Amino acid sequence: MTPDTALAAVLATAGVGTVDSTIFTGIERAENAELFPDASVFVWAGSAQAPQPYIGTANHSLYRARVSVVTRGTSGDFQTSLVKARTVIAAGHLASVSGYISCVALDSEPNWLGYDNMSRPRWLVTFLLEIKQA
Repeated sequence: MTPDTALAAVLATAGVGTVDSTIFTGIERAENAELFPDASVFVWAGSAQAPQPYIGTANHSLYRARVSVVTRGTSGDFQTSLVKARTVIAAGHLASVSGYISCVALDSEPNWLGYDNMSRPRWLVTFLLEIKQA
């Protein structure tokens, strides 16, 4: 399971939303309100650091993925979107993520991204997921 889909599943289990209904993998998308409602969460993964040899093993390394989560609220609903972004941090930090050895929030508070062109508030939270691979 990719880091973004794994974290999206954790967020869904924690009650943040439903995958493919209000939680989506991939970058934030503004088009087509039927597919992407105003109040949505977008989760995508990117590279974090070069692989590091895993201590005590000759053929395993520790891989890290930086996973970004944008929480978007409905137009003008700043407070509800902030609460949801904080819920994302609480749900993901130190969560047991299937297939990964750790998941750590890199932010203790959501980062304010501002309002989009439809006056929807947007917040960013970043996580670091680690996995040991051969």
